[in-house]
Amino acid sequence: MTEPTAVATGACPGVTAGERFVSTRALVGEDLERAVRLTQGAHPVHVSDAAASSAGLRGRIFHGAVTAAIMASAIGARFAQSRIALLEQNNRYLLPVYPGDTLHTTWTVGAVRESRQMGQWVLELSGQMLNQDGAAVLEASARVLWRGPLAADGAP
Repeated sequence: MTEPTAVATGACPGVTAGERFVSTRALVGEDLERAVRLTQGAHPVHVSDAAASSAGLRGRIFHGAVTAAIMASAIGARFAQSRIALLEQNNRYLLPVYPGDTLHTTWTVGAVRESRQMGQWVLELSGQMLNQDGAAVLEASARVLWRGPLAADGAP
């Protein structure tokens, strides 16, 4: 993960370079079943223990895109009271994720830069997802457009 960079100019309200935020999610077999239905990703390693075993895995695994989406959900939770857009997320998959795993995500705000649009900022994030054994399963970077807080009634 990269070291935080100082704020370029101005200041994004409530967000600072170096800030860290975390999320934890325990996964169960039913989560994998829902993911398969949602994505229609019926590759044998996602739907068959026998196929997963013959591929050298200890059982069925989650789709990488689903794991990345779980990681991205921590961004949405941190900025739930803000108007944001996920501009980009780059992922490096390190280990498979299985039903029964507990995933711990940590994101770090590496840089906060003013956007070309006044009153908006681009946040550069780096993140890591660990399983319950402390092994890294996913590393990612992301860029988020921060457009300000939600209105008092929660409207954008």
